[in-house]
Amino acid sequence: MRAWSDGAVLERARLARARRRLLACASALQSKFGVRRKSGIGPTAMSGRYFFMVNEPPDEDRPIPEIAMTDASGNPVDVWHFFRGETYSGEPVPVGNMPTDRVYHLLYDAFMVPFVSRTLAGLLRDAAGEDVQLVPTTLSAYWILNVLHVHDAIDRNRSRFTSYPADDSRSDLAGKPMMFTKLVLSRARISASIFRLVDWSMAVVVSESVCKRVTDAALPDVVFSHVQVDGRTVA
Repeated sequence: MRAWSDGAVLERARLARARRRLLACASALQSKFGVRRKSGIGPTAMSGRYFFMVNEPPDEDRPIPEIAMTDASGNPVDVWHFFRGETYSGEPVPVGNMPTDRVYHLLYDAFMVPFVSRTLAGLLRDAAGEDVQLVPTTLSAYWILNVLHVHDAIDRNRSRFTSYPADDSRSDLAGKPMMFTKLVLSRARISASIFRLVDWSMAVVVSESVCKRVTDAALPDVVFSHVQVDGRTVA
């Protein structure tokens, strides 16, 4: 079990609130544009689309995964590594507090690190290639999805969002997006098939081809919601 300092507890709480904001944003997008979980999404219908990849909102009784502070050799585990778009080269990541009722295809911890099942890992490896790294954990049923691109792709002129206040306890967050009511991406700034966003790195965005590969498999737990690109959503 991870031992938390006061600062770490506050950071964990802040990130839990950020997670709720991401899920709320995704839920709003789902209500407006619909949700894709199933097969039958043709290339014409999906042309030019990008999607949030999120999981079903957890119920209160389901444990939240935890990453240990150190690996088996006593080396510290840097949770933030998985948000910087950098390849991980350490030992299998020690994890605990996983649900035991079944294997979930997509889970997030309190820091919004994504854990994927072997099945989803294989689909993402095939669909996204070198845009992702599947990092082994100490539980063979789960891998960490390490997204290797972070794009500065938010169109701030077309997007609508609230920002962290200037006096936020995290001065590095001041002025950055806190919650979106409308998120628009700039296509010219996107090159990867799966990526995170500068200044909103908790979100994982995937291309139409990645979405189709996963939805064709009809996996439970994985939810996609449309993201607008260049001011419009492709119908």
